Amino acid sequence: MTYEKKQEISERIDDYLRKNGMYADVRPYWDDLPVVDVEIHWGDWKHEHLRTKWLMEEIGVQLIQTIVTEENGSDCYSAIHQFYVTEDVLEEVA
Repeated sequence: MTYEKKQEISERIDDYLRKNGMYADVRPYWDDLPVVDVEIHWGDWKHEHLRTKWLMEEIGVQLIQTIVTEENGSDCYSAIHQFYVTEDVLEEVA
């Protein structure tokens, strides 16, 4: 999958998440793998992180891994969630 196609998919996912009240940095993974990163900064584990994962599952996108980037022992933390995507994700929205 080309970087340009992943950029287009990332924009569709970003719009979808925002329409559902979730604000994250959505960007293509750096190589040719069909993966996008969804980064949440200091989000609550349930309201931001879990809900974002659920919303992504609702559109058929599979979570690959979560990389915690910041934490302080509270219910909030920062993380990058990596998702496997296909070219037709949210295509009807485009």
